Amino acid sequence: MNSVRVKQDYRPLFLALQADAKTYPGGINALATALNCNPTTLANQLNPDHDTNPPCFGKILEIYNLTQGKRTIYALCQLVGMLPVPAQVETPGDSLPTLLTTCSRMSELIKVGTEAASDLRLDAAERKELSKLLIDIIPIAAAALRAMEG
Repeated sequence: MNSVRVKQDYRPLFLALQADAKTYPGGINALATALNCNPTTLANQLNPDHDTNPPCFGKILEIYNLTQGKRTIYALCQLVGMLPVPAQVETPGDSLPTLLTTCSRMSELIKVGTEAASDLRLDAAERKELSKLLIDIIPIAAAALRAMEG
């Protein structure tokens, strides 16, 4: 499989890696320094629209470990139809505050989603904002479920 096809077939993963790299303190330049590689090369490897070969699996793991990228882990989990669940264990006493937090975040998502869909289409900026809200809600909702199950 050629590099362009790999990047296109797994585009959501490379977009997630790229976004997590950009939000690393100091951006891709600082991340490249931590990885001991050229910043331009790293940027091109993560760009799904560039024909440079993607990074090797080991480098992808290093990028994830350094960035602690939520986007990357969600993209990886989506490849196998799973959702990541936070490791912390909630106690039954945490169920009400956790549920209220979940409801609050869902309310925000509904408000933003309703406004975005008012023109019966979602543009790229709206999809980006809604994706971020959804990614933030998933672990909160999982924690609420664990707390309810006690």
